[in-house]
Amino acid sequence: MTLMELTLSLKLPKAVVSSSLQAMRKPRLKRLPRPQLVYVQSWVRETEGSKRTYPRAVFALGAKADAPRPQRMTSTELGRRWRAKLSAVQEVLHYSSIFNLGRGPTFQGATMKLYQTTVLHSGLKFQEFSSSSDAASKVRTRLKKNGMPGPTTEEVDVPTTRNELVAFLNKRLAHPSHIPPAVAERLTATTES
Repeated sequence: MTLMELTLSLKLPKAVVSSSLQAMRKPRLKRLPRPQLVYVQSWVRETEGSKRTYPRAVFALGAKADAPRPQRMTSTELGRRWRAKLSAVQEVLHYSSIFNLGRGPTFQGATMKLYQTTVLHSGLKFQEFSSSSDAASKVRTRLKKNGMPGPTTEEVDVPTTRNELVAFLNKRLAHPSHIPPAVAERLTATTES
């Protein structure tokens, strides 16, 4: 067990447990001789209330030699670990940008939630997309101030791949004469028979 695990299980102050472990790790030769009772079995890396990881000793009962303390990470290893973390974050940020919607088949079927505000004015249907419900509320307020009654907002799942996005936009915004080819073929096959 590590020092923290022992402290939590014994419900004693950390300083008391630490000093007791240090005393039990060394054999006492003078005054009341005592053998070594505890040794460092291995080392683990863990955090203790911070983001940084530190090597922590795992103690076991016995009179064996302590496991060697692990070497510090070199600046090359630290840089490599940092770049791996950074690239993982950048990849998530890269694909969450609206400017990268049509890039690559990595996220086939992934969708992004947008808010569509619709209003009818003079017989025409106007649509405006927002990235948050708060922004959609501001759009509705602006439309009402401009004399357009009854704007409504709905959540819309927008696909993030190029082909799915084009189909989504055509379905919502294209002229009624736009019919996807598969549907057109199906309609002509049913009317011919």
